[in-house]
Amino acid sequence: MPSLANMTSSSISVRELPLFPLPELVLFPGQSLPLHIFEYRYRMMINTVLESDRMFGVLMWDSETGKPANVGCVAQILQYHRLPDNRFKLLTIGQQRFRVLEYVREAPYRVGLVEWIEDEPSSDAPYILATEVRELLNDVIRLSQKLTDQEIELPKIPRGPIELSYWVASNFQGASLEQQSLLETCDTAARLKREAEILSSTRSQLAARTVLKDTFKEI
Repeated sequence: MPSLANMTSSSISVRELPLFPLPELVLFPGQSLPLHIFEYRYRMMINTVLESDRMFGVLMWDSETGKPANVGCVAQILQYHRLPDNRFKLLTIGQQRFRVLEYVREAPYRVGLVEWIEDEPSSDAPYILATEVRELLNDVIRLSQKLTDQEIELPKIPRGPIELSYWVASNFQGASLEQQSLLETCDTAARLKREAEILSSTRSQLAARTVLKDTFKEI
């Protein structure tokens, strides 16, 4: 089974890829994505994909512009269940990012000619930024727990800067345009810097709400 590690620029850099647009959803490398496939054209797509390398591209569909994004992420099918009416339930995982160069065809489903994209070398120190992001994340979790009086259980957080940057971005749920911008960023340090800004702002807001909560408790 192909992995993120071996789907690099040393692999074939341009290929045709079936494309699956999803409203306001951005997939990142390493992120799991369960899907329910019910539209006839996408049932056709999955049947075709299952006969090849089990990979298709996920693109965020922008409902405001009525167009899919130009940069997306490959989803690889890990598990599937074919329902009696030929619908599918899938478990997929994000692999390599890609950019659509052109659409090869639009029907019965979109197929694009895509190129893989990788992060470029950065002059900044991503490991230092990764440490800052983890510290901010811990603060946000601690303050959230204090506000809700509930313990937040998290999966194991990645250590590597690029994996961490994808993981953090994938958890900015409800902010699909921001997520898309982070997906398109080809500099690990720049992605981590932006995430640090967002987490710092969130921490400040949570800290202010925590002070209010403590104040009302004392009244």
